[in-house]
Amino acid sequence: MSGFAAPKVSTVRVGFIGLGQRGPEHIRIMSRIENVEIKALCDLRTEKAFTAKKILENTEHKPEIYSGTEEEWKKLCRQKDLDLVIVTTPWYMHAKMAIYAMEQGKHVAVEVPVVATVEEAWQLVETAERTRKHCMMLGNTLYMDFQLLTLNMARTGFFGEVVHGDCAYNTSKMRNNFNKNLYWNMWWLRQFGSRKGNLCQTYGLVPAA
Repeated sequence: MSGFAAPKVSTVRVGFIGLGQRGPEHIRIMSRIENVEIKALCDLRTEKAFTAKKILENTEHKPEIYSGTEEEWKKLCRQKDLDLVIVTTPWYMHAKMAIYAMEQGKHVAVEVPVVATVEEAWQLVETAERTRKHCMMLGNTLYMDFQLLTLNMARTGFFGEVVHGDCAYNTSKMRNNFNKNLYWNMWWLRQFGSRKGNLCQTYGLVPAA
């Protein structure tokens, strides 16, 4: 897919899966971009779906709502009038949702990290190549002031020749992880209990790279 460019469309029709922490902010951003139509919203929790829809009140966006069961996101992916699906669910769901969306003929943008295993990464690559659909990870930390400033300093030679980078996700999640009302089903805490290592490595790795 290196160098691949999909045919241009005059209006990008978008659907969102996952409306908890990140999804609503992406909706606010997309609702202000020209030539974008927000056509569908999905969350397991009905109240989250309709709260997100309220963001679009007094706009031209009139999305379909998918909610109530764990399989509703597949219905969104099958909606005919969508070009792009944005996935902002817990990360252990990312790969299967991105793969399914591409198989339904949709481009995909996925919150970080885009996969949880090396096997899932290859599945994404192979699906994108087979379906000729873009799959992009939303590495939002790349565009923060500190990261852009540091990148510019490196490019202008301020640090001399850069031969080594050191990075990590050095953020305490204690307050968030033990908050029963923040993450759905306390999913982040459950992931820390079942896995070892840096679970959100892209925050450090991608800007350093």
